[in-house]
Amino acid sequence: ARANYEKDLPLFQERVNVVKNHRNLFMYFTGHESNLGTNPEIRMKLMEWSWKDLQELDPYRPKLAVYSKHIPAGDEWTRWVDVLSDDIYIRPWTGAGLLSQPGLGSAYYAHKIRQRCEQDGKIMFMVPLAGQHSIGKGPIGNSNQEMLCQNYTFLIYGAKGLLFFANTTVTSY
Repeated sequence: ARANYEKDLPLFQERVNVVKNHRNLFMYFTGHESNLGTNPEIRMKLMEWSWKDLQELDPYRPKLAVYSKHIPAGDEWTRWVDVLSDDIYIRPWTGAGLLSQPGLGSAYYAHKIRQRCEQDGKIMFMVPLAGQHSIGKGPIGNSNQEMLCQNYTFLIYGAKGLLFFANTTVTSY
């Protein structure tokens, strides 16, 4: 993994140098769902290496990592980020317990990540589900009211910001 990282490092550094003085850049994204997959140790090493390299290139901006529902115990999971975020992806009408309740599910997971941020001295962001995750995970997407409920619940529970992912294809334009 380190050899591949080193191979890509010059391009990484070049791109950071292009954007680091842009007035709209306020944070770097250094990890996505590192708690999932078959090699979480490698994903965590990638977060560590990118955090260290970003600190040298631009020590003024925070580094964000997004986890999926559960951040494992231990500071090794949060050591290499400044901002913790959680993408819980509420799925209404599925009967999936808390995940099928936009208000209750959002409150539960926001409370969990707020506790972790307080424990580890991190800034809290959240990733609400905008619309629908996928047909396989839910027959219909969130209504406007359910999306607003998630957003307000996250802010009430202490999120300093919200991050939205947009999954689109050329055919969806």
